[in-house]
Amino acid sequence: MEKISSNTTVFRKKYLPVISAICVIVSIICLLVTSISIHYFTIPLFGGLIFIYAYFVNFRSLQEVYMCDDFLIVKDEKIYFSSITSVRKISHFRYEVFYLNDNGEKSFIFMVDSFSFKSPSFINKINKFAKP
Repeated sequence: MEKISSNTTVFRKKYLPVISAICVIVSIICLLVTSISIHYFTIPLFGGLIFIYAYFVNFRSLQEVYMCDDFLIVKDEKIYFSSITSVRKISHFRYEVFYLNDNGEKSFIFMVDSFSFKSPSFINKINKFAKP
């Protein structure tokens, strides 16, 4: 079993929102308590707000994905390559996989660690089995 999703998925889903919220809260408290100008708190305040926004838009829906010989494991669910209908590249790092199960078509989003202009080899392997 090989992990094909990014190694930073857990960090992006669990720790980054907490760190960002702490930055925003500490910045606001420091602004209210001290008489220091807002210029000193610009980076932690707006950086934290940007990462909180990124969490709600992108990172919240990420999944950890493991690949075995003929199936993927996502949230303790086996998804066989034969049930995958398509793989959509969202960006250089993000992919969305559509598959069929008993309740109809579902999808999940995951990120990969590599930055390349061609698809990673495991995406090509999954696409080979995908139904049109």
